[in-house]
Amino acid sequence: MEIKKNKKIRLAISIIIRAVFFFLFPAIFSTAFSGIKYLCTTIISREPFEMNGFLITLIAILLFTIFFGRYFCGYGCVFGTYGDVLYQIASWVRTAFRKKMGKPKTLPKLSPTLGKIFSYGKYAVLLVVVLICLLSDKASQIGTISPWTPFSRLQALQAPAKGSGLAIIFLILISIGMLLVPRFFCRFLCPLGAIFSLLPVLPFSVVTRKKEDCVRGCNLCERGCPADLQLADTQTEERQSMGECFNCSKCAYSCPKSNASAKTMPGGKIGFVWIIVKGAILFAICFYLTKMM
Repeated sequence: MEIKKNKKIRLAISIIIRAVFFFLFPAIFSTAFSGIKYLCTTIISREPFEMNGFLITLIAILLFTIFFGRYFCGYGCVFGTYGDVLYQIASWVRTAFRKKMGKPKTLPKLSPTLGKIFSYGKYAVLLVVVLICLLSDKASQIGTISPWTPFSRLQALQAPAKGSGLAIIFLILISIGMLLVPRFFCRFLCPLGAIFSLLPVLPFSVVTRKKEDCVRGCNLCERGCPADLQLADTQTEERQSMGECFNCSKCAYSCPKSNASAKTMPGGKIGFVWIIVKGAILFAICFYLTKMM
């Protein structure tokens, strides 16, 4: 009962925080991504770097991620929230359909092996973007094929711009993937997520567990993980997987013994406080960045 109660509270807090970032700071993702393009184009042009809004936004989000893990991905990214909403709606429809057909409620899931292989896709996307910026003068045209371009316009209740047909097709294909696999874009295609996954995470935000303290046969933390991570037994091994963790805290709240946790991501009431505190810090950062632009 306690786990179910905590799950409902965490869900309510998550919805509120995500709604705040979705409607107030929808451009943070694209601004940070523009910081990457700015770095590449400045390097190739051999011009001096300027601390413009794009670069400052990128640095601020990267520093926040080093301190608290990929909380921005889990709660602050508009595209991540969009994907979670699509997947949840699709899950409700699939569950209702299977129940009506008399089939088991357990839904098919992408195997960890395939998930691991597909996760390298985001590095390929990042490499392509960097090469375009470094080896050609087409960096300004990336927006014409980026799925973020039509999505941001739709999010602002505007029609997609003319000439963005390819970007719309990419958005549709990605949306289909989001319906089928949790965090599809974040795990497999996001170039910014590729950078986040390579960053070190400070020890107090690293999720750990001791297997000897786990309930025998329990794998609730792994079953509920949108990144399909298998929590290792030592902190050294954990660091290797923390780059793929979205800091959603589902593992901490699903663990019946509060064994899977980090100092900044515990379960229980203290965990709720930490979710809100990290959200407040990220809110302050985003508020300052938007005022600066």
